[in-house]
Amino acid sequence: MCRLLGLPLPQQLERPIRDFVDEAGAAQFRDTLARRHRGVAEAYEITLVAVDGMRRHCVNDTAPLTDTAGPRVGSVGLWL
Repeated sequence: MCRLLGLPLPQQLERPIRDFVDEAGAAQFRDTLARRHRGVAEAYEITLVAVDGMRRHCVNDTAPLTDTAGPRVGSVGLWL
């Protein structure tokens, strides 16, 4: 992510994804997050916008995380 966004890790921490996407990407991310809340694992394409304005086309492979009792406790994504 550091190379994709052109930012060192400390400057990325605790920043929302909407800081790194355009409006269409933010809407897409909200939609995919809603599906993860329903338990859907999926891969999708999204464009990140680096600090220099370069658009980086990526695939995010995502899955909901659950605890041992079953409730969702978060989600994880692998950026490719």
